[in-house]
Amino acid sequence: MPHYKVLIVDDSKTVHTELKSILSEINFESEDLEIEQAYGYEDFRKIFVPEKYALVMTDLVMEKDDSGIEVINHIRHICNDSRTRIVLMTANPEKIPPDLLTRDYDINAYIDKNKTSDFMTKLTVISMLKTYKDICSLEKAMTSLEKIVKEAPEMNLSELLINAFFQIRTFLSLRDSKLNITSEIFVNGERIFPPKNIRVENHYLPNQYNYKINIKHNAVKFSLYTSRDLKAFESAYVNSLLKNIESAFVQKEGFDVEDEFVLMMLMIK
Repeated sequence: MPHYKVLIVDDSKTVHTELKSILSEINFESEDLEIEQAYGYEDFRKIFVPEKYALVMTDLVMEKDDSGIEVINHIRHICNDSRTRIVLMTANPEKIPPDLLTRDYDINAYIDKNKTSDFMTKLTVISMLKTYKDICSLEKAMTSLEKIVKEAPEMNLSELLINAFFQIRTFLSLRDSKLNITSEIFVNGERIFPPKNIRVENHYLPNQYNYKINIKHNAVKFSLYTSRDLKAFESAYVNSLLKNIESAFVQKEGFDVEDEFVLMMLMIK
């Protein structure tokens, strides 16, 4: 089943045909897009399910001059769906309220039907899908971060640190399935992962990242080896996970996800 569903909302069958032709040429994450269609706001309301779609591409003028605004309002304010990406399309830019693109409706991209090309439409769609993918992976990362930190005080130290590595690897793999990543974990200078009897060969991975924290008076060194440079918010996730694990043992009441990672997540949205 495709993971990336696109909903086209337009009252023109010609536009549907043209967009379907363009989108059919896009292969994202080794998958073809699944395309669904609605021919106006009322038709859209019957089929829309919050967070089902990666992208909604909606015309502005359909049954009414502001039908597209109704579509956007339904997604953002009635359904409270902030994950789905929205592209507003119109052949009547003069009918767009001045503040529509910058206030209240959280539109992610705009296409002027009179000026666009197939190439620019493809670029816009691919950009929206990349952003959607990042949002989904970051949401999963936040959930896993909270889970592991909450469970940290109840876990054996070695088990906790090894679990942290697998959480990190899962997060990075969600974003980039081609990324190779291994780790070495040391507690008070002694390697606990991989086990001592296993020879570690990281020379084929060119990038090394070292993180140091203290847990229950134990000095922990957490080394990651990756096949490419980590991006800023990927590194922020690793830092946040490890720092929050560290603080979980000294804070009696709850924890706060590191501001650095939260800011990265807000920026990518």
